[in-house]
Amino acid sequence: MLPGHGRRGAVLPGNRLTAPARGVVMLLATAVFCGLCTVAGCAPRQVPNAAPPLRICGTTFYRGAEGLTVTRLGAPDDGVPPAPDGGSRLPRREHGALTGGGAGLRVIAVTGGCARGRTVVVSPASAVRVRTVARDGEGGILAFSLVPARPRARVRVDVYAYDGRRPTGRVRTAVG
Repeated sequence: MLPGHGRRGAVLPGNRLTAPARGVVMLLATAVFCGLCTVAGCAPRQVPNAAPPLRICGTTFYRGAEGLTVTRLGAPDDGVPPAPDGGSRLPRREHGALTGGGAGLRVIAVTGGCARGRTVVVSPASAVRVRTVARDGEGGILAFSLVPARPRARVRVDVYAYDGRRPTGRVRTAVG
């Protein structure tokens, strides 16, 4: 018998491989392919599970694992209260680490750009706390973030924006 032919050989008549030989060839081919993919850079890359920081007008609102959406104001309607005297009426500031990540954080953009801020009123102010505020050069509010005043609470608040005394926007949103 010739080497490679016969019952225990790797090649059958007609140049076909036996089942064990095919398994070895497939294993080697897979190993070579995986090695080439790793070297060539087509292997799956590790994807970080963190979203990029949320920045609005140069102010960082959150650096966290989950991406946050930004709530924008809608058009004002007849239910908007008069503009307050003496500037914005924001809730108290909240300091320290966020509990539970950014899950309860609500970011609200008051303007469409960074040039001119607005006077803002949040109602009821006692239900939420302000985390971060982006302001223009004159102190007008461009965007801000809210968290519930009580941990793990979910509250609804109304946000009103004014350009001077003229209402420019309103949104009712859930925080928490």
